[in-house]
Amino acid sequence: MFISARKRRFLKRGYESPEAAALGFAKDIMPQSMEEDAEYGAAIYRQEKTFGDGETLVKYDYSRPPITKHDAHKLPLLSTAFKDIPGDGDLVALIHTHGAYTDGRDLRFSRADKQGVAGFHKVPFYLVIANGDMRVFDPFHKRAEDKKYNGEFVGRWTPEEAAAAPK
Repeated sequence: MFISARKRRFLKRGYESPEAAALGFAKDIMPQSMEEDAEYGAAIYRQEKTFGDGETLVKYDYSRPPITKHDAHKLPLLSTAFKDIPGDGDLVALIHTHGAYTDGRDLRFSRADKQGVAGFHKVPFYLVIANGDMRVFDPFHKRAEDKKYNGEFVGRWTPEEAAAAPK
C-alpha cells in the first residue's frame, strides 16, 4: 500500500491510541524522572487530518517538552502543558510520573491527582511509577463511595524496556 510523503510526515511522530502515547511517554521520560527524582507531566492529545485524496488519518501524541517540577508543592504540574498542544489538537488525557521509587505514596494517585487534575479536566489521567506500573484514573468510572479507588492497572513499563527502546 502506497503512503504519500505528506501522510508519512503526519504519522511520523505519533501513536495509534492514547494508551500507546502514554506508554511512549513512559519509555521516553521515566528514566530521567527516576534519575532526577522529579515529577514530569504532559498532555496527551488527538490530531486528525484529511488529505487531498479524502483519507482522514488520526494520531495521538504527548505534549513536548514535558513539564517538570522538583518540588511537588510549588505549582500545578500540568498547568502549562496545554500550551504545547498543537492548535489542531484536542486534549484526550493527561500523564505524569512520580519520580524515583521512594515510598508507598509514589505508587498511588494523590488526592490532588484525582480530585484536582482528573476531576477538573474530566479526562483520564495516567501515572507512571518506578516499579514498572502504569495506571490510569478515569474520572467518569470512579464510584463516589469508593474512596480507595486508585485507577485501573493498564500495563507494565520497565527500565529494561526503556533502555532497549530505539531513540
